[in-house]
Amino acid sequence: MVCTPQLLRSTRSRSSAGYDKAYQCFVVALKRSPSFAPAFSDLGVYYLEVADPPDPNRASKCFQKAFELDATQADAARRLAESFAGEREWDLVEVVARRTIKGEGGNEQAASKHLPVNSWAWKALGVVELVNSSPDGVPVLFDLSHAEPQKLPRRDPITPNLSPWRTR
Repeated sequence: MVCTPQLLRSTRSRSSAGYDKAYQCFVVALKRSPSFAPAFSDLGVYYLEVADPPDPNRASKCFQKAFELDATQADAARRLAESFAGEREWDLVEVVARRTIKGEGGNEQAASKHLPVNSWAWKALGVVELVNSSPDGVPVLFDLSHAEPQKLPRRDPITPNLSPWRTR
């Protein structure tokens, strides 16, 4: 049996038998390599989108395990952040978003030089900042989520507290 992380999403596995095969592959992969994060991510997708009835609790545990093992599991991270946001667990949303940004090699300073891969993480941080009533960083975070690097405004190192978006 050939097992790939994308088996669940492949066009050949749209039948019930294909889904069963995908599920078996993920279980076998995890038995052979319990630290294989992509299998946890795809198993979470299976539990959330394919299982009848859907099992959001198991899916969440799979996404958490995948993200715990590998912070570059962007799909698992995004789904976790969305789940936490739905429960209004803003501290957890912030943790997931920051770890995702760190996992892609970016932080607030590096993001001004590189286009973010996971723009949802920057948007999530912006929402967390809004919820926590600290709006100073919000425009920067939202701009980082979709701007091209050469078009990002540079902060003045002499007066770092003066944001170009402030209109006081």
